[in-house]
Amino acid sequence: MIEKMWHRLSPWATGRNILIGMVFIVLVNAVLFPLAAGRMTAVTGFQPKILDIRLYYGPAAVTEFMAQLGPDGRALYRLSTLLIDVPYALVYGLVYALVITALFKNTAPRWHALIVFPFLISFFDLLENAAIITATSLYPASVYPLDAVSGLATCAKWLCAAATVATIVAGLFIRMRERGNP
Repeated sequence: MIEKMWHRLSPWATGRNILIGMVFIVLVNAVLFPLAAGRMTAVTGFQPKILDIRLYYGPAAVTEFMAQLGPDGRALYRLSTLLIDVPYALVYGLVYALVITALFKNTAPRWHALIVFPFLISFFDLLENAAIITATSLYPASVYPLDAVSGLATCAKWLCAAATVATIVAGLFIRMRERGNP
């Protein structure tokens, strides 16, 4: 299965496609997320530390945060999650997988399994997003198991993100070493 994914991604792992994806990632982080955060501050009257950027949180933190946001803040959080974070999670997972595919293209097949990390980030981010959308929609009711899964998904997302960054850094070192040894 990994090799099948690898071979499907390989033709798409071009500098042009990676550049387009990285521009999208930068625009979302430099423009859309700050705009959403500014709007959230304007709507709620404070600058909330959204669940997505925490390393971990428990079910009680979800309920407390939903209460702090108020109805307009919850509606905005739900909307920004749906319109910004969901597409972002889908795109960045693919882009980082393309980066890893490009960096490790001349390595042994055993290294190809590293492309799962970006897809795992996306999976856990989408799970987190589904839980956040549910929590913002159902408040004041809470779905305890889903709130618990949300915090675990967030933690897993960050662990996979660290693994992805480490993989990309390792790939860059491998590529630099290859260029240094003709």
